[in-house]
This record gives sequence, structure tokens and C-alpha cells, in this order.
Amino acid sequence: SMDFLSFPSRNMSTFELPPLPSVSSFAVGVVPSVPIPSSASYGNFLSCEEQPLLSPLSPTVPGKSGRRAVLLACLLQGWVCHLSVGVPSAILPHMARDLGIGVPAVGVIFSAHPLTCAVASPIVGLACSRFGFIPVLETGAIVLLLGLVGFGLVPRLCVATATRHAFHLFLLFRVVGAAGVTMISSSTLVCLGQTFPRSIGARVGQFETALGLGYAIGAPLGAVLFSWGGFTMPFLAVGGVVGAATLVVSVVHSRVREEAGPLLAVEPSSEGLMGLWPFLSLFMVFTMLCALLGGVGFTFTSSTLPLYLGSTFGLSVTTVGAMYSLGSVLYAGASTAVGHLS
Repeated sequence: SMDFLSFPSRNMSTFELPPLPSVSSFAVGVVPSVPIPSSASYGNFLSCEEQPLLSPLSPTVPGKSGRRAVLLACLLQGWVCHLSVGVPSAILPHMARDLGIGVPAVGVIFSAHPLTCAVASPIVGLACSRFGFIPVLETGAIVLLLGLVGFGLVPRLCVATATRHAFHLFLLFRVVGAAGVTMISSSTLVCLGQTFPRSIGARVGQFETALGLGYAIGAPLGAVLFSWGGFTMPFLAVGGVVGAATLVVSVVHSRVREEAGPLLAVEPSSEGLMGLWPFLSLFMVFTMLCALLGGVGFTFTSSTLPLYLGSTFGLSVTTVGAMYSLGSVLYAGASTAVGHLS
């Protein structure tokens, strides 16, 4: 039946709240079954932005000021997350050449990041459902910090230990950092979905804008810090930013949860969407194909473009980093517009 998709006029006099679940039920992670309101009252219920997607792991509803704070925290976390992703873009090929790592191996190092994200994303999604997004987010920040610091210290480790395993160390810490990025990004999207169910498209667009701006700043910032203090300095500096931002975000989430009101345990029926499943499946496949092609284009030139521009046109590392940021700025600008359209 498609009755639940019809939203009549808002008559709150007919809106009857179901009984609230007990605190003990949330403590064990179980939401007791409650009667679903009629289509009329249910339409009024879902029309409130204050009602997030329901989860026994987040039994609170932030108010308007709380939602604004959560949005800013999510944007900050996304920006910092992809600030770290952009740092090695312009500087890794140069350092890899000095360490005797060939261009194909550099391509493997760069490709390890999206491959790790693809493998880890379903696992991280299950972890968010099981433990909640906040523990996953904080754990991801720690993992990302370890990956950044380890990646930046690889040349020093190779010199200190006279080892020739620079490629393997770069690959290892690239995978560790990518796992942290996946945990942060996925948990932040879960937070946005729970907090803004009625404007999720606009919020995700804003989040993607933050990601684009992070990458746009990360590439030139890494090049400038590399010119000033060598290969290790950019990763240590961005690692400090990641740690500080995570602390701020954790405090925001903690305070918002303390001030939020109780969550109503009402879940919508999805029976009316079952007939649309074949069309939704085709759309999902098309979307995944577009994402795959976009990912190929995003990483195709990572291992060769900085060296080519430097040797052919005499461009410095800082200039190449600035060129990387141009595409990210365009991506950031388009994300918010597309999100609001959706």
C-alpha cells in the first residue's frame, strides 16, 4: 500500500504519541515494539525535522541549536579528514623517486587508499549499526592519526635502519590511514542521516563540499610544508589538526546528547516501496558505475602528473599542489548545489 506516502494537512490534534520505551530497553540495545500511528498522524510525525532516523544507539533528539552544532562538527570532521588525503598528492612522487621507488609502485600506493575504502566501508557500516557512530568516529581518528604519522616517518625509518622496504612501509601506512578516513566519513554520514532525515540531500552536499575543500587545501599545504621542513613535516602538522578537531567534535556530540530530548520509537513501513525495488536496483548499479569511473579518473594521474609537470614545464612542487586544488574547489562548489537540488 502507498498510503504512508500521502501526507495530509498538519492537524496536531489528531496526533497521538506512542508510549515511550523504557530506559532499560535502550540499555540493552532493544527498542520495544510499539503500535504504528495511522497514516494521518504518521505524516505529521515525519514532517518534523527534529525526528532523526531511529536507532536504539542514539535515543535522543537534538533541538535546532543542537542540530546546527552537529552539522558544523560533521563539516569540520569531513574537512580535516580529506585535508589529510590531499597532503601526499604533490610530494609523494618526488620522495618516492629519491627512495628508488618506481612510478608503477607509486601508483599502487595511491590506489591503496580507494581500494581500502571500498573494502572497509561495508564493515564500518555494520560497526556503526552495532556500536553507534561516535565510537567508530573516534576510533577512526586514532587510526588516521597513526597512518599519517607513520607515513611521514617512512623516509626517516629507512635512513635510520638502512632498510629498502620503503614501498612496503608507504603501502602499509597508506592502508592504515585509508581505514581511518573510511571510519570517519561513514560514521559522519550516519550522524547526518540520523540528525537531518528530512534534508539529508542538502546536508550530504554540504559534507561533500567540506571534503572537497579539505582536499583542495591539503595538496598545496602539503607542498608548502614540504618545501619548508621536508617530507615529515606536513604529516605531523596535519596529524595535530586531526587530533584537535576530533577532540572538538567529541565534545560537541557529548554536549548535544546531554541536552537532547527523548526519541520516539516509531519506525516507518517500507511495504509501499517494494514495487519500486527493480528500478531502485538499476539506479544503484548506475550510481556505483559512475562512482567507479569517477574514482578511476581521480587517481589516474596521481603517480605521474607531478613528475611530468616538474620535468616538462619546470613547475615547482608548490605550483603542482595549487593545480591539484583547482579541481577540488570546483568539486566543493558543485556539491552543495547538487545536494540542495536533490
